Amino acid sequence: MRITLIGGLIALFPMGDRADNVSEYSLKAAFIYNFAKFVEWPQETDAVLRLCVLGEDPFGPTLDDLQDKPIGLRKLAVERLPSMENLRRCRILFISESESDKLPLILKAIEGSSALTIADTESFLERGVMIGMTLDDNRITFEVNAGAARRAKLEISSKLLRLAKRVY
Repeated sequence: MRITLIGGLIALFPMGDRADNVSEYSLKAAFIYNFAKFVEWPQETDAVLRLCVLGEDPFGPTLDDLQDKPIGLRKLAVERLPSMENLRRCRILFISESESDKLPLILKAIEGSSALTIADTESFLERGVMIGMTLDDNRITFEVNAGAARRAKLEISSKLLRLAKRVY
């Protein structure tokens, strides 16, 4: 499993790139793509999995590389949202640190929508976000709030959960 996830991360970048030239957010984009591959999505999920960034976009054009990438029989569509409008159409929602004050409203707005929530702001995981990424000693690690995922009717693969630094 670890080899599959690492292989997926490597496949996202051209072979000419060296690991030390890859930015933090390029790696985080690769992690998001792999997270999506290890989630069991509800049957009613559309053929397109909309990956949304809410608030300030730390990824820049890096996230655009995920446009139309396959997730099982579905494809990713990348969208940046300047406001909470249209949140319910997102199936993967990266919530930027800039939205910290609005986090309870955001989570309430998508309640029941089977949206996978992801952030890289430390306190967001304890506040209800499903996956929290952190940078530890120049390595991306992640923690999973499995209870939040269950409430959204999302099943995160045990293979992914085993790679998490912490699951609660």
